[in-house]
Amino acid sequence: MNKIEEYKRAKNIGSVIREKRKSKHLSQLELSKSANITRTFLSQIEVGSKRPSLNTFEVIANRLDEDVDDLINEAKNDTGDPRIRLAYLLGRVIKSEDDEKINKLLDFASSLNANNK
Repeated sequence: MNKIEEYKRAKNIGSVIREKRKSKHLSQLELSKSANITRTFLSQIEVGSKRPSLNTFEVIANRLDEDVDDLINEAKNDTGDPRIRLAYLLGRVIKSEDDEKINKLLDFASSLNANNK
């Protein structure tokens, strides 16, 4: 499989970028400036509502001093902080604009909150 196909299979690119950025103590603003993208776009990438082009992903990886293939494999294998993965998945559902799924998530989150009271 070539790099483009591997990249397309990697579901949580954004969460891996966020995890690596935080581990290097970089703010979104710092990374976005060095990668020549907006902070808003980087935020959208990290939560999974936008996906960078492969070229932009390569620039971001370079700015993080990370190997592109390693980041793709990490994203493809679904490793990393489960809170970041959860944020990614929630972002994908919200982006889908599927009201039924969103309402199910709201009900579920409400039930979790009620259990903690």
